[in-house]
Amino acid sequence: MNRIITLCIAILAAALGATAQVRSIGAITEARARGANESTRLRVPVAAKAADADAALYADVERRGLWYEGIGPKLTEAAAAKLPLYFRLSMRNGAGRWQYVQALCGGKPSAAHHLSPYALDKDADVDSVAGDWQRQLRGVVQWMLIPDADGRTLAEERAYRADGNLVYSFVPVRNADGRITGSYSDDLGLPVDMRPDSTATYGSVVWLRLDESGRVDEVDFLDGRGMRKYSPMGVDRERLFYDADGRLAVRLMLNVGGQPMRDRHGNAGYRYVRRADGTPTDTLTYTVDEVLNLYPRIR
Repeated sequence: MNRIITLCIAILAAALGATAQVRSIGAITEARARGANESTRLRVPVAAKAADADAALYADVERRGLWYEGIGPKLTEAAAAKLPLYFRLSMRNGAGRWQYVQALCGGKPSAAHHLSPYALDKDADVDSVAGDWQRQLRGVVQWMLIPDADGRTLAEERAYRADGNLVYSFVPVRNADGRITGSYSDDLGLPVDMRPDSTATYGSVVWLRLDESGRVDEVDFLDGRGMRKYSPMGVDRERLFYDADGRLAVRLMLNVGGQPMRDRHGNAGYRYVRRADGTPTDTLTYTVDEVLNLYPRIR
């Protein structure tokens, strides 16, 4: 199995030019100070803007099969205007996938959303080395989803700031066992490491497992060589459970063997308490023993 992972990473590394050094956040900041890479700037096709009759507004979104889908009923413009945050999904392709997603408040871009890349939670209390990338991620307000030829398979996700400048690109590759190996690159197409350290190279890579509904229910953390690497929370793997509406309900911290372990805060799991409308109200924590008792068959 490790050979399969390593082979997939090698393919990704070659495609992304992994012989180049991983760009540090300082180098990225310096490059942007000289001017953003115009070739990766967001450009929504004029034809798509003119065909916005199919656009839909939702109070929240989830990921299924790596694509974004709305949660709950569609909103009218008037109903959406009363919310502190809502999402606008547009450019629906022939396979029914939304290709352009915006987080909005009062019709203007809003970064007050919960969406983060699989490699790093932009709002989590993580170690300081990930802090620089978290600040970058907190500026993301819109996403462009690029389909494969069939229109159903995601080939690339691009995340942008309000000014249209690319923050990161995520490229998933499906493995023979059904899992997905995904890597991240910057606006110059170079691998980026959202949690740099002295032992890992060639950027942040995740190994994803999807459940029967298409939601990611397990995330393993790797570096660009296919070597295991601790997550920003200081664990090998995270196991995810969702509520009936598709919102994240439980997040377990696991070791490489799939058993619960303590993260950098000393917790082995988290349960997210929400109101009926999905608004978060509290976060409960689990110890290792509590995880073993509540989830005796994690695998």
